[in-house]
Amino acid sequence: MIFSFDFSLPVWLLLALMLLAVIVGSWVGLKNMRSFARRGTRVFDAEAEEAAELPKATVIVYAKNSEQTISPWLKTVLSQDYPDFEVIVVNDASIDNTAEIVETLMENEPRLRYSFVPDSSRNVSRRKVALTIGAKGATGDVLVMVNAHSEIPSGEWLRRMAAPFADSGVEVVLGASVYPFERQNGAGRWYREFDSLLTLSQWMGSALADAPYRGDAYSLAIRRSTFFDNNGFALTNRFVAGEDDIFINSIATAQNTRLAFRRDALVVRDLPQSEYPRLWLREKERYAFTARYLDTWALRRQALVSLCQWMVLGCGVAAAIVAWPNLAAATVALLLLLFMWGYEICLYRRSAKLVGSVRLFWSVPLFLLFRPLAGALMRIRFRANKAYNYTWKHPK
Repeated sequence: MIFSFDFSLPVWLLLALMLLAVIVGSWVGLKNMRSFARRGTRVFDAEAEEAAELPKATVIVYAKNSEQTISPWLKTVLSQDYPDFEVIVVNDASIDNTAEIVETLMENEPRLRYSFVPDSSRNVSRRKVALTIGAKGATGDVLVMVNAHSEIPSGEWLRRMAAPFADSGVEVVLGASVYPFERQNGAGRWYREFDSLLTLSQWMGSALADAPYRGDAYSLAIRRSTFFDNNGFALTNRFVAGEDDIFINSIATAQNTRLAFRRDALVVRDLPQSEYPRLWLREKERYAFTARYLDTWALRRQALVSLCQWMVLGCGVAAAIVAWPNLAAATVALLLLLFMWGYEICLYRRSAKLVGSVRLFWSVPLFLLFRPLAGALMRIRFRANKAYNYTWKHPK
């Protein structure tokens, strides 16, 4: 018969395996994205709780060749709606007029201070050195770390980042940053936007599900006593990266960590259009390197999604071929495939809408299928530069 459910045992086994992969991939594998889409939607525009007594905050600004934007950027930060804070700009060997601009602004702004990474710093992560210099010079109880190549979304940003520390049990606050899609270009911009959102939903969704394991170097806050009680970035001194994932993974728990995932606290990365592809690839490389040192189920869930994606497709095609010319198996397989793809598209589009990212449609499951292959190809490329992830090998 052309359409009959009288299948052979191999066909039933293939369809059963396909169903199992759909359930596991959709429910277990996509747990973090589901948490991001659902819980994130609830907190993104929710009314913030006002603390009775806010701690003093120190905003540590990592600056490098920022003369084009540093003046208006600092004016935005200094105008934040927060009662007691200071700003320390740490200049990392800028070859432009960043230092002169900051020093000029300091003449009329007592809350603004300046420091720099010494030229003699060698075989170290200069970004970590910069943040450590800022931390040592800070007088605030809270260290808010941010990059000068960013856009502060509102006058409430600092309040969202620092106010949770009014609770003495809070030691870490995780902010987030996004790439501006409208400024990206090139053939790969759709995939880069997809991958960036997937990565954000992965770690932020895990934090929303009370399992924080990393943060975002563009918007991160730590209690000063916690920073020094854990010897700062000593755990990752041998690595160029690690300040927002390995370090956070070692100290963040569901009890001591809060999120600043709000519309008025979502930082936008501000770089020339030509820089986004390079920055995205470099971040993929650094996080691929540091991922092996993270203790988390979030990365395994993403691998599980990829495995289930291919299992569903492979088992469905195999069942249709074995049952041919009976079309019932192909129909069941197609329905299961469309259900899984539809669920993935729905979660992705909700997540994209949340942060103003591009809302893809049928390319979502195709990109998910492609992602493990792209990751494997990039890891092969990264292996050639593996030594540069260590501070003693990194080119100066």
